[in-house]
Amino acid sequence: MVDSEGTVHFEHKLFLKDGMGYGDYFVRENLESGMYKLLAYTNWMKNVGEPAFFQTDIAIINPYTNNQSKVLGETVQTMVKTSANTSSASVDLSVPQKEFASREKASFSLEFKDEDAKQGHYSLSVYRKNPFSLKAIATAHEAEQKNTFLQPVTLNADSFLPELRGELIQARVLDKASNPVSDVSIAFSALGQYEHFDIAQSNGDGAFFVNLSQDYETTPIFMEPITDAAYTIEFVPKTSVDVSQLDFPEFKFDETVKDFILQKSIHNQLENAYAGAKPDSILPPAKAQSLKSLEDVNYQLDDYTRFPTLRETIREVVTVVGVRDKQAFVWTDKSLAFESLPALVLVDGAFVKDHSLLWDLDARKIKEISVVRKNLMFNAKTFRGAILITTEDMDFQAIQLVGKRNYSTFLPAPQKQKTYFFTDHSQAQNEKLPDFRYQLLWKPVLEVGASKEDMFFYTSDVTGTFEIRLEGFTKSGKPVSLRSEIEVK
Repeated sequence: MVDSEGTVHFEHKLFLKDGMGYGDYFVRENLESGMYKLLAYTNWMKNVGEPAFFQTDIAIINPYTNNQSKVLGETVQTMVKTSANTSSASVDLSVPQKEFASREKASFSLEFKDEDAKQGHYSLSVYRKNPFSLKAIATAHEAEQKNTFLQPVTLNADSFLPELRGELIQARVLDKASNPVSDVSIAFSALGQYEHFDIAQSNGDGAFFVNLSQDYETTPIFMEPITDAAYTIEFVPKTSVDVSQLDFPEFKFDETVKDFILQKSIHNQLENAYAGAKPDSILPPAKAQSLKSLEDVNYQLDDYTRFPTLRETIREVVTVVGVRDKQAFVWTDKSLAFESLPALVLVDGAFVKDHSLLWDLDARKIKEISVVRKNLMFNAKTFRGAILITTEDMDFQAIQLVGKRNYSTFLPAPQKQKTYFFTDHSQAQNEKLPDFRYQLLWKPVLEVGASKEDMFFYTSDVTGTFEIRLEGFTKSGKPVSLRSEIEVK
């Protein structure tokens, strides 16, 4: 979200699944009243620039600040009237009852006319309309008509690559003279997250790419060449977008809407005060494929006699692991062709190239050792098994090897997906809770399982005109924009 001076007030990363994702943002209490734009884009869309981005204007009125000069005027912009559109060639919206009392159950139905519509992707919202508005909210039809992102893109060395299977991390391998180096294998690992280990290979420009196909937590990431040569890694951050050419329309209101703003402000404070009783639920990330899932042997060290160092622990306890030329290997079946290869060693998820750094470590701080007794291959790089060492509460910070890394950085995690709280007034425990919701229903991803879906929600203690709104696209990409209004009295 950016203001008319070009200041970015927040930037969130959304992890897309099948090209889709959703999120939310918090409006700070000290944000100035005025016009803002919400932008959304993928890495590929940056090749076209701002014209290809989704963008919508947001008028924010903050009653908790004294400066209202940007929005106060002599006349108010009245609410934009939009005609009801309850039917399309693909989907019908049916709302049999138009008037409801407070805290009453309201029902409507959606009918998907063919398989193309039933397999589409939609969002569903029911919200209180304001007495003033900047303009009608953008629809799926308007997004489809824009089509800027479908224009041909001329690629060059500086072009942004599409992220089709997850988030793409880009970096370069450089020699001592800062020249790019090709054909270098680089180990990518993340502290505490065994599922993100990978091996990348630098190309003719020294560039390499790592694809993060699974959701992840904010954590240090490490990139290290698997070679004894003195190479360095240059991380390529994702560049910011140019917002200097954005057009901000004027928005003004006068004191005739003072009572509405005051009332909504009080309602917001009450809802915030009782937010703990109406929590949104953070969805757990999908179970990612991890190296730990491949383990053949697991040693919980508390089950064994504790030895002072890791060297003694491996010799006396972890008998499926051996050491040759200071490098560890795993006794694997049919390993004759891989006898000279070392094992892959990860400590708290972080790659360890020089195994000799580990032998004198205090083994009493190690929780478990998992061993994979299979030969592993990552991008043409082969290891004779894997040794996964997990410390107690990761208090070693990857055995304090972070300082020895060629390159490490923090990678901000994507925003977590949520299940938004649904108020159910049929439940007795909700009777005494204040309910001043302006958003009565919000389903960012509507799951469709049948040709006809019966939907319902409960009205709140807020009265006025509410809009039911369905936006989305059929499986083949046909836009669907449906709306209807109800009154709560």
